[in-house]
Amino acid sequence: MYTFSDIAGSCPSIIQKKELAYKAALTDFPVLLLGESGTGKELFAQSIHTASLRSNQPFIAVNCSAIPDNLVESELFGYERGAFTGANREGNTGKFEAAHKGTIFLDEIGDMSLRAQAALLRVLQERTITPVGSARSKSIDIRIIAATHRNLQNEIKEGRFRADLYYRLKGIQITLPSLRERSDIVELAKHLLQSHNYPNAYLSEAAENLLLRHAWPGNIRELNSALMQAAFLAEGGPILPEHLQIADDCQSGPEAQAADDAVPSLQEAEIEAIKKALHATGWNLSKAAALLKIGRTTLYRKIEEYNITCLRSSR
Repeated sequence: MYTFSDIAGSCPSIIQKKELAYKAALTDFPVLLLGESGTGKELFAQSIHTASLRSNQPFIAVNCSAIPDNLVESELFGYERGAFTGANREGNTGKFEAAHKGTIFLDEIGDMSLRAQAALLRVLQERTITPVGSARSKSIDIRIIAATHRNLQNEIKEGRFRADLYYRLKGIQITLPSLRERSDIVELAKHLLQSHNYPNAYLSEAAENLLLRHAWPGNIRELNSALMQAAFLAEGGPILPEHLQIADDCQSGPEAQAADDAVPSLQEAEIEAIKKALHATGWNLSKAAALLKIGRTTLYRKIEEYNITCLRSSR
């Protein structure tokens, strides 16, 4: 199990999130962890559990996106012997019952179906579960930590997530920063290299600069993977840019600038603006000049200068 000491970094943003999570651990409030995939949500969830009064009790992690919709109740709440075809003959204990007195971590909660959300909401409200095939309810005492990479506010607006469930889960909300937003990428990379037991591996200055330029769409998970392979390829020597095998997202030079930015010249932008104004006004020069906030004579001169022709049909 991870603890807060396993969360490396000196970036003010990550330090602030660690402090908030530690304070949350001392309560029994539900915690909602938000952030892109690979930002360390389960690391935070485990750290909250190990710092809490429930640390000697079970920590049960559930990947909500991996449970088939027709098996949600049986997976989360368990089932009795012979509850359905294919069921274990002795029945099965559900995740919530297994987490009794401890913490249940509901990862990827934003991927749950509305049907599953309704079942979960009922349990959170009543603090009881009823195994599939049973008429007897069981009381449960658990701490809820949920996590998602999705924007739940948008999911609610789109009708894909229940607002009442969101407010049940959102006791204390912590949004983890993406790796590209952090100021300690090189420091974190060195920490990860040490954790992989590569004592002789070190980053060259060019490799450090490449780490700083990369956008890291996979966040810490991507960084960890890249460093593992780089240390292997470096064979005990310095890690060079070619060992990292990641894209350079800030290549310099006129070719890269033209390909990546595609910024039009002032003349191109002016021609495009004139064409749009003329099209919008049906080639009424006075109205087009007014839209462009220039004189009619100036507009006529620019039409001639840029050889802008009218392709309109006769009326």
